[in-house]
Amino acid sequence: PNKLAKKSIFERFKKSEERTIIDTAMQSALEAVKQKKILPTPELQEIWDNIEAKIENGDAKIHEIGIGGRSKDQLIHEIKNLGNEISKDALLMMEVMAQGEDFKASEKNQNQVLKIIELSVEDLGFSEKAFAAKVFERAVELGLQLCPAEIGPELRIKYQNQKEGEDVYVGMMPIRIGYGQDALVFSVDRRHQKSLLSIGYFSFDFRWHMNHRVVFVMPN
Repeated sequence: PNKLAKKSIFERFKKSEERTIIDTAMQSALEAVKQKKILPTPELQEIWDNIEAKIENGDAKIHEIGIGGRSKDQLIHEIKNLGNEISKDALLMMEVMAQGEDFKASEKNQNQVLKIIELSVEDLGFSEKAFAAKVFERAVELGLQLCPAEIGPELRIKYQNQKEGEDVYVGMMPIRIGYGQDALVFSVDRRHQKSLLSIGYFSFDFRWHMNHRVVFVMPN
């Protein structure tokens, strides 16, 4: 009984700490964007210069994705109609997404086109595996923006020529699909000759590899 009690206390602490780290990182990053208080540094300038060089050379993938005007069920239907698959957890994420105010507003509005850029953790200036929250902070420091959650399903619909073995995470506010569950982001995958809308983990003790690819919204 004592071991179980200790484990329960630790797990609650762990989840609480995870939420604090995520909330602090995301809120400070989002406020920086809203208030235009991002201060350039030589390090950030060098990272952005390297990204711009990749864009000019065609080495950075840029997708133009339309969002809005479609319900969750319409998105699911179109994904499957194209022969793509959706994991169980990704379906649960879509259920949670559909209940959010941002998606409800987007569902009623006309189609909006966002330009998103696909970058690796290494492209963002990291020399080793990095916590997801730190990856997101870095992207926002560079002037990029977090994606609306629906970019996940919409990118799966749009990205039909994805290379085999490629996984692309969506830089978005993470979603929990149940109490005490890990925070998740959408992942657009191509494995075993199948295109899949899946999930990526956004846990406080989980690091993303340098070759992990993530999409963010580019500034206008």
